[in-house]
Amino acid sequence: MTENRWRTTMWATLLAAMLVRVGLVLALKTYGGDAGAYEHADIAANVVEGRGFVFAFYNDGPLPTSHQAPVIPLLLGACFKIFGVGAPAALLMMQLLNALLGVVTTWGIMRIARHLYGDAAAVIAGVAVALYPPLVYMATRVQAVNWAVCFFVVFVAVLLTLTGGRRWVLAGFAAGLGVLGEPLLLGPLAVVTAVLLLQRQPVRGVALMLAVAALVLLPWMTRNVLVHGRPVLIKSTFWYVFWQGNHLGASGTDKLAIDESLAGQLRGHWSAKGVEGALTAARQQAKSVDVHIPHEAMAEILRAPTELAKMAWFRAESWRVLREHPDHYAAMCWRRLVQLCT
Repeated sequence: MTENRWRTTMWATLLAAMLVRVGLVLALKTYGGDAGAYEHADIAANVVEGRGFVFAFYNDGPLPTSHQAPVIPLLLGACFKIFGVGAPAALLMMQLLNALLGVVTTWGIMRIARHLYGDAAAVIAGVAVALYPPLVYMATRVQAVNWAVCFFVVFVAVLLTLTGGRRWVLAGFAAGLGVLGEPLLLGPLAVVTAVLLLQRQPVRGVALMLAVAALVLLPWMTRNVLVHGRPVLIKSTFWYVFWQGNHLGASGTDKLAIDESLAGQLRGHWSAKGVEGALTAARQQAKSVDVHIPHEAMAEILRAPTELAKMAWFRAESWRVLREHPDHYAAMCWRRLVQLCT
């Protein structure tokens, strides 16, 4: 494929990725209802209204929080500042940003595939990412997954396709920004770092990459020490989420299992609006697994004065279950794998 034809094909694929995402956003109109902002929206509203980065986690009023990583609440807060707190236009702006992140993800995948396997593979991979329904649907949800996927792909693309010092600097910058959106990226980033060292990549380059990433994270990490009195690695909710997914009454997610008839409806729709309607019905019916918290424990959590003190109960209870029922955790991991694949 000539370079001109490659560029034309690439831009056509990126345009398709943008159009299909924007089209779905405008068709479903979730910005006027449930766009999935949830805790992000609460924190963003508090920021805009002058209370700071705070959130009411099992408390009568908002407390200084690290319940969510900073990027999405702050971006949403900027949209709230422009269009009004909770305004549909603000949520629409975030969804359009998600669409743009999807385009960048498509570009990154094409760069990776072209570098590794050539032009034809790059086009196939790009079209797949541009049009794959779950990736397109992600644009309609104001969630960190859009940010995390995009910046991880950019991180890998930079490492594979650039050379010299800028390779390490830009990779570290992309890694840091990705983690500020979703700290779960620390896992795959650690794996990539290990692979780089096993491949005998320059140790100085890898160290530079990690140093740049650390500098990107430093302001938020410093803020967490000042707010919480001790280091918190981006988010404070690891053990809370771990408990939700793995306590003895867990379904494998943070929600109780939905009615089987609703699950059947999800599988029975082929139109975007039909699927969204079924998803909305399922979300409205779904209840948090937090109803499994014992009354005495809930009283203890409510009495705890800070967010980290509240999280301590979930940490202790999670360790208890791991010690006393190690097979249960393995069963939950298997259940989630089945849920992912079916």
